[in-house]
Amino acid sequence: LKDPEKIARAEKDPKSKMALVFRWYLGLSSAWANGGVGDRALDYQVWCGPAIGSFNDFIRGTYLDPAVAHAYHDVYDANVQLLRGACVLRRIEQLRAHPALCAAVNEAAMAPYRPAPLEQQPAAPLPKQLVVAPPLPGTAVLPAKDAAAVRAALLETLSNALIEQPGVGAVAVHPVPVSSLGRGSAAFMAAYGVGFPMYTGAMAKGIASADLVIAAGKRGMLASFGAGGLPLHRVTAALDQIQAALGDKPFAINLIHSPYDDLLEERNVELFLNRGVRIVEASAFMTLTAHVVRYRVAGLSRDAATGRTICNNAIIFKVSRTELAEMALRPPPEALVQKLLREGKVTAEQAALAKTVPMCDDISVEADSGGHTDNRHMVVLLPVILAHRDRLAAETGFRVRVGAGGGIGCPEAVAAAFTMGADFIVTGTINQMARQSGTCDKVREQLSKATYSDVVMAPAADMFESGVKLQVLKKGTMFASRAAKLYELFLEYPSLEAIPTETRQRLEKTVFRKPLADVWQETVDFTLNQLKDPEKI
Repeated sequence: LKDPEKIARAEKDPKSKMALVFRWYLGLSSAWANGGVGDRALDYQVWCGPAIGSFNDFIRGTYLDPAVAHAYHDVYDANVQLLRGACVLRRIEQLRAHPALCAAVNEAAMAPYRPAPLEQQPAAPLPKQLVVAPPLPGTAVLPAKDAAAVRAALLETLSNALIEQPGVGAVAVHPVPVSSLGRGSAAFMAAYGVGFPMYTGAMAKGIASADLVIAAGKRGMLASFGAGGLPLHRVTAALDQIQAALGDKPFAINLIHSPYDDLLEERNVELFLNRGVRIVEASAFMTLTAHVVRYRVAGLSRDAATGRTICNNAIIFKVSRTELAEMALRPPPEALVQKLLREGKVTAEQAALAKTVPMCDDISVEADSGGHTDNRHMVVLLPVILAHRDRLAAETGFRVRVGAGGGIGCPEAVAAAFTMGADFIVTGTINQMARQSGTCDKVREQLSKATYSDVVMAPAADMFESGVKLQVLKKGTMFASRAAKLYELFLEYPSLEAIPTETRQRLEKTVFRKPLADVWQETVDFTLNQLKDPEKI
């Protein structure tokens, strides 16, 4: 349909018009939160998962605790501390595998890891007494009874240590580099040219900001920019900033699927291709679209020397169900590839090569996360997806790496994910508290006081008509209850005019704070003049 026809259709479809008006509130509530609009604090929409509770417990009383530091943490520091804690846990497990010697070690030496400033990590002290057994080269020999020395040695995750108890024996504690945490951790790091088997996931509307991506990327950590929900000019400006600051250093950018914003998805892909974006984090895809397939296939080429297919455009696919994982683990659908070929958006060689690669390089299994989530438990979902990956790998020959996200807020969660088979981890909610995130200090303060139970599901702006929900912070805000009321009204009434007068007036006074007619006009203006998307109207 032509643009004027679509505007006319929206004007004539009262249900569609009501949805767009209600989405005005859902869309702006996150903008109010990110921008720190003071008189809208009770309407803040803050995407948040239960991991915020475990993270706050982890950092409480340490230099990362805003109550101690009087500042919010650095995104790099917080994530490195999670990985470091997992490495320490692996070192402790080596001791616990020998119960007799472990019994001689004071439990304080094996206490849960607490973050200390990275530049001030304690070095292992010399042992207080000589030991008979000669150490291996480069190995510190420590008496099991010296709790302080054992603890310090366990914290030195890249060093060997020999812990001995007379009459019992000795246990060698081997180094645990981060590259060893998962089976595919080293491969993940090599593929993306980063120093850690993890990435910071995209949080939409620029919460995973350009500043956050740059802060992580400059220190060798992969981070994904939250392009979802942003108009194209803001995504373009963020890309300008990131590429100028990072140069050739890797970064990712989010491509979020929204069935009601197809044009925006298409334009984002065109932007990514034109700007040479090499890593995309694809999320919320219920089915594959021509746009995400185009991004993948347009980056294919053939190695002249070996004949092998080179994937220049990497995709990390976020999934929460086996059927979604399946479409990401198989080659791009032939029908979509041929459509792109007919439209001249991929070459004949690229179309032929599409059969030789899966849709993605990595799958990120999204468990109970902030924002869009199926609220699946990691301990159930990750093994199921891993088993599904293995079955498909046997069939197709493509073995895609699998990572874990959702609920990652402490070293124990990190270690558990890797133990269950994850090749890498993904963090999200905890990074919204970082000082580089694209939100306001009021939101950071709310997050810093939240526990694992201070979250709730609420209607999502981008898929409002479908009844899709996302997970948000419920403490200190009325957004969830107000958004739920709007969806209830959407289901009950055929149009805005059908809503009882008293209810409409209450909405205009407390939720919208203006007449619904004015809200509609603002919606039209925003869609035409900022999103540059007349087709939506």
